[in-house]
Amino acid sequence: MGRQRNTRLEVAMAEYGFTHQSLADEINQATARIFGENHPRKCTDRHVRRWISGEVRWPWTRYLHGLEQLFDRPAQALGFIPRGRNSANLPAPPQSPAPTKEVPVRRRRFITASAATTQALTLLEPRLRRSRAYYTVQLAELQLAQGNTTTAATTAALIDTTHISSQNITDRLTALRHTLTNA
Repeated sequence: MGRQRNTRLEVAMAEYGFTHQSLADEINQATARIFGENHPRKCTDRHVRRWISGEVRWPWTRYLHGLEQLFDRPAQALGFIPRGRNSANLPAPPQSPAPTKEVPVRRRRFITASAATTQALTLLEPRLRRSRAYYTVQLAELQLAQGNTTTAATTAALIDTTHISSQNITDRLTALRHTLTNA
């Protein structure tokens, strides 16, 4: 049986904007989340090239789990051909992956930056109220997108609406407050 190029994987990579190396990097991140970080085998761009060329028609299970998670499709839909009857059904990933290091610094930085930005916006001169309102709405939207509804509500409450002349800012603020009341 000759090699057949895996065009489905190539199309999926193009759809998501992956290069060979970026897909390999994303697979390594996904497998680290699933199986834990301390695994000696790392996916490389060479693996990806071999999958696309058809040289490898059914990658290792850990890589298949990462691919399925990244593309949200089963391995067969990505053009991979199982080796036999039993390989078509991937074993379930481990229930509790090895613990990974949590990086609380980013959250702290975000909260500190949000608080500092909110404080700095209150110190602006009155002639800059439009900009202050705009950036405060933008900050509250960012906080809400990060899932921090309490901070977003607090930030939205700080907006002085008495001198807002921009319909765009008023509409964004209304939409934000509507989202916060429904959250």
